[in-house]
Amino acid sequence: MKHITVLALMVLAVIVMACAPAPTPVPTAAPPTAAPKATEAPKATTAPTAAPVSTEPYKIGLLISLSGPAAAPAGEIRDGVMLEVDRINAAGGVNGHPLQVLVEDDGTDVTKGVTGLTKLVKQDNVLAVMGPLYSDLNAPMDQMAEKEKVPVVHTNPNLAEAVNTKYKNNTFVFSTVQPPPLLAAATLEAVKLKGYKKIIVMADNVPPMPAVMEAMIKTAPAAGIQMVSLSDTWGNADMDLTPQATKAKDAAAKEKPDALVLLTNGVSGVAFMKGMQQIGFKIPIIGAPPFGIAPTLMMGGDMVNGIVFPASKVLDPQALPDTDPQKAVALEIAKRFEAKYKYPIGQLSASGVDAINVIASALKTSGADRVKLRDALEKTTNFVGLGGVFNYKPDDHDGTTVQSQAIYEIKGGQFKLISLVK
Repeated sequence: MKHITVLALMVLAVIVMACAPAPTPVPTAAPPTAAPKATEAPKATTAPTAAPVSTEPYKIGLLISLSGPAAAPAGEIRDGVMLEVDRINAAGGVNGHPLQVLVEDDGTDVTKGVTGLTKLVKQDNVLAVMGPLYSDLNAPMDQMAEKEKVPVVHTNPNLAEAVNTKYKNNTFVFSTVQPPPLLAAATLEAVKLKGYKKIIVMADNVPPMPAVMEAMIKTAPAAGIQMVSLSDTWGNADMDLTPQATKAKDAAAKEKPDALVLLTNGVSGVAFMKGMQQIGFKIPIIGAPPFGIAPTLMMGGDMVNGIVFPASKVLDPQALPDTDPQKAVALEIAKRFEAKYKYPIGQLSASGVDAINVIASALKTSGADRVKLRDALEKTTNFVGLGGVFNYKPDDHDGTTVQSQAIYEIKGGQFKLISLVK
């Protein structure tokens, strides 16, 4: 991939200290936006097209890890958010109001994250909060959303409720990332695409991966796949996964599987591959969507070539059929993202792009009212984003289908689309 110097330095810091800063400096203020129309790509703007506005900004919070073990990948979410804030504000904002994103660093820590969240909601009076990447903060954010009646748009999978269930207890909670049942379905689709009949599955202990494994256990038999799950788990901060790789090797010798499925968050998938390399263990790998981030390519090198995994359609948009409604949007945003940040857009930055865009679209109707914004979000229909075509409903605040994902293979340091999920 080109333009990787900044990212390479960031990834090196993650490996050495497990608490690197995000890949680009924290943007300070946000300019205004008009979210892209559901059927067309947003138009890039090189200079403001509207005169400066004097109206109050619409303030939106972002709770994200800018320090701690999740800092490096979390920075991609922030960059996706700010890419679209700049576009929106350059075009005159939302109803003449600039968007202002207030960023709080959760430090990959629940206590610090709750403090930052409280500041955003009660002191800064933001209209909505985006984030996090660190999934232990999902529950506190959901509780704050209902108590304070402030919309939360998760940039990681929604863990509060399974898809297609009534959102009775989490009416203010939305997500721009597919929930565990759909992630499990897409992973099994990748397994079937490769013709594998028997798999070993290992998951880290960071949500949503345990829930994805649980969903796979329930649905694999109906898909005609024999699945052996291994109980050993690890976390984001664990960089020596040789013991886990050894356990997988021993299980493979006994079970004779066709492939190993790695359900990992962040860069721990690459650490697992390194452990496999050290013990001389080779087996086809099916990965989880977090393999679709730039650090995978930078850290993994030849080790990750051949890995197959499902992810959003933004990783290789030029390979999408022209009839795909997401193609034009993904191509345009991916081009702007790499031009601005000098590294390619990925799975995580896509969730940030979608979060701010669905909020901006809903703000056109709601104005500066939290409850009305919640209502407008729930009425989002046919909104074409990077993670899917969003259709929120009272009983579905995830808003996408499994068909919004694609299946990729890592080839020569690039993500190559090999199939759409059917």
